[in-house]
Amino acid sequence: MREERRKLIQKLENSADDRVIFKKRIKKLRKNAKHEDENYRGSSFWGVSKNKSKWQVMITLNHYKEYNGGFSDELEAARVYDRKSICTFGLKAKTNNDYTKSEVLEILKNDNPIFL
Repeated sequence: MREERRKLIQKLENSADDRVIFKKRIKKLRKNAKHEDENYRGSSFWGVSKNKSKWQVMITLNHYKEYNGGFSDELEAARVYDRKSICTFGLKAKTNNDYTKSEVLEILKNDNPIFL
């Protein structure tokens, strides 16, 4: 995993422009009364759900679900999902927000063990 990360960093550093690498995916919610309910556990972001009063992040790798959670803010949980997705899947990651080359490099160079 670290070797793949190193290769991805090297590939991004060799590219000249600072264009958007990851485009935001929009989650389409069906029109349903339960989506307006305050107890609805779903999220408008991919990989984020509500567990009691906190938001949690779930990412799937090789049919194994990994949970990171306990966020009070849904947007913060979505950003954590994005960072985890980029570190796990590299350029094939699907994210909730747009990210430029410099932002992706900053995420990949972060040595926080939660994202390894």
